[in-house]
Amino acid sequence: NNYVAWVCGAGLKIQAEPVESVIKSANSGFDVKKFIAEAEARFRIHLNSRHSTRSKNRNAHALFRASVLEAIIEGDCLIVDRYEKGVLTVDAIPGRRVKDPNNVLLLEIEARGNKVVEGVEIDKNGTHVALWVENDDFSFTRIEAIGKKTGRLQASLMYGSDLKVGGV
Repeated sequence: NNYVAWVCGAGLKIQAEPVESVIKSANSGFDVKKFIAEAEARFRIHLNSRHSTRSKNRNAHALFRASVLEAIIEGDCLIVDRYEKGVLTVDAIPGRRVKDPNNVLLLEIEARGNKVVEGVEIDKNGTHVALWVENDDFSFTRIEAIGKKTGRLQASLMYGSDLKVGGV
């Protein structure tokens, strides 16, 4: 717990650093200081709210602390950012649930030219394409690493150690 408190500190913080020259070229009346103060305040409010997590059981700070501890104990923890109904939420899934799917799904993965290592679907370049999560009913859910609409990373493994045996 001391280590987690040291890593997490008082929680997540944003340091807004807009590229002033680019923004001012499009909007000459842009107030950089006002933008930074407002963006950072909005981020703090969001992270302190239970609406920042998918389960709504705790806020993002508490989820992050639990995720760091999970990653240390289990070896890793899957972090998923979701944008649903106009709200950005974060979800943490225990690393033990990230597993290779069944044979039928493996054939589909191979048909795409990919392979699965420790529940992580990887393309021929070694890029993480998706993560496979085992559900309570032993079915599997495929979570894409990169969002189709945004092109941004939306799911990744938080590692407790780079030295995990068989880690991806």
